Amino acid sequence: REKDSLIVSKWNGGYVVVNLGKQTKTKKKEIAVRSYKVTKDEDGEAHCNCISHSEKNEFCKHMIAVVKKVKAERELETAMARQYEEERKIRVMEAVSRW
Repeated sequence: REKDSLIVSKWNGGYVVVNLGKQTKTKKKEIAVRSYKVTKDEDGEAHCNCISHSEKNEFCKHMIAVVKKVKAERELETAMARQYEEERKIRVMEAVSRW
């Protein structure tokens, strides 16, 4: 629902998730820009400093945004490695064909 207003960045061993807020329909009440830190502990468990997670122990939207960001980064790395390997095969085949 609010995925377009969340910006995820790596920072200091964890992630910072900035929620840009939004205007309500009446414009009388604006939700301010807020930032939250999502980290992993030594056991690999994620933690966020938002109220949803710290008080209610819920898997919050900030943690979901980080999971999606990490997944997208891994997919990009995998695609780049695959592309590099394909280009490498082509170069090797071209070198072999010249012999």
